[in-house]
Amino acid sequence: MRDLFAAPVVTARHLVLLVPDAARWAPWARRFSPLVGVVAEDALAMEVTGVTHLSGGEESFLAEVKQGFSRAGQEVPALLGGAWPALLALLRGGWRDRVLNPEQQAAAWPTLHPRTLPLPKRDIVTLHRVGLRQLGQIRQQHRAVVTYRMLDGLLKVLDQVAGDAPAPITPVREPPTRSVSENYTAPLITRPALDAALDRLLGKLCAHLAEAGLGARRMVLTGWRMAGSWQEVAAGSGQASSQPAKWAMLFREPLGRLRPELGFERFTLATGHVDEMRASQPGLDASTPPEVLGRLLDRLAQRVELWRLQPRQSFWPERSTRRIPAHEAVAEEWLTPVPRPVRMLRRPRELRVLPDEEGVLATLELDGRTHRILHAWGPERLLPEWWDNPKQARPRDYYALQLAEGPRWWVCRTGAEGDADPRWYLHGLMG
Repeated sequence: MRDLFAAPVVTARHLVLLVPDAARWAPWARRFSPLVGVVAEDALAMEVTGVTHLSGGEESFLAEVKQGFSRAGQEVPALLGGAWPALLALLRGGWRDRVLNPEQQAAAWPTLHPRTLPLPKRDIVTLHRVGLRQLGQIRQQHRAVVTYRMLDGLLKVLDQVAGDAPAPITPVREPPTRSVSENYTAPLITRPALDAALDRLLGKLCAHLAEAGLGARRMVLTGWRMAGSWQEVAAGSGQASSQPAKWAMLFREPLGRLRPELGFERFTLATGHVDEMRASQPGLDASTPPEVLGRLLDRLAQRVELWRLQPRQSFWPERSTRRIPAHEAVAEEWLTPVPRPVRMLRRPRELRVLPDEEGVLATLELDGRTHRILHAWGPERLLPEWWDNPKQARPRDYYALQLAEGPRWWVCRTGAEGDADPRWYLHGLMG
């Protein structure tokens, strides 16, 4: 019994507001809470558990949300309380701009009319016929009676309104792992002001990450403008990091894409993927530390796409590799010890073979030019993969050829022995 302990039960708190074209305003409303979802064409719901204290309490938070929408040109009725389906029903029933504690909410929703719920019209007509005109009256009925009258969907909605059944909010975007925010009384417009704000946010967020022993691989900076619009820029790192200086360097170029217009009144810096940071000790030799290479790759990745080749289990050369991010380690080994070309052609080029008087392969013709063969190595027989298009696949014989001009080609002959119509292709360059 010594292992038992008591913990307080935390009831989720939500804010629901009515706004035309809710899907358009949902991304902008993330400035108030990381979990915002569209629950109706004209309604947004956000979970505010653990958020309202940042504004000085629930009353202040509600006023801040309404003021923010008002500055953006929208006057929105809102309620803050427990289960969001009950809050939405209360808004439909005429309740406005209040913070409800659990007792007030439990006493308020049973007095509502069924039309405040998202029910089909035929269900509301059925309820009227039997004299049920309040949600509390329906709640008092035996569940079997309600189900018998083909109103089983009503039971689920009522359970969600009462808080007895879960009513998850589908967020417009997954909440970040960690985030920090700042509000500004004077909107930020100039680049020095944006740089200073980013430095402060990076200092706070990286301190949180370092304290938890974590490093971020992607950060997103979101700015909310005065006119009710928003913009975001992102930076990524191949290696997880919690160093503010490194992230400031990575954000240097993306930050130039921000368009303040009338100015940003709020910034949020959030992390996406995070990894545990492991302590590392630099070597005693003069080799380049991995961190130096990582910083170089991060800087190059801001301008060009970087990748490396990862082996893949396939006998066909064109399927034997795949691209992976430059920072990722190669997890598999190459299947064959036979040397492969340093460059594979994306589309093999067909060749014309010109044998000598004895019938030996001596000359190749490509694009009207002839190339004399000095040496040849092979063949290397590659059989088709029977599980993938076995009827059309033909075996291949690969040869490494040394040309008189100097280049070495990797060519293949398709078809089985004795095939009347073999074809030759240039598939790669050996060097």
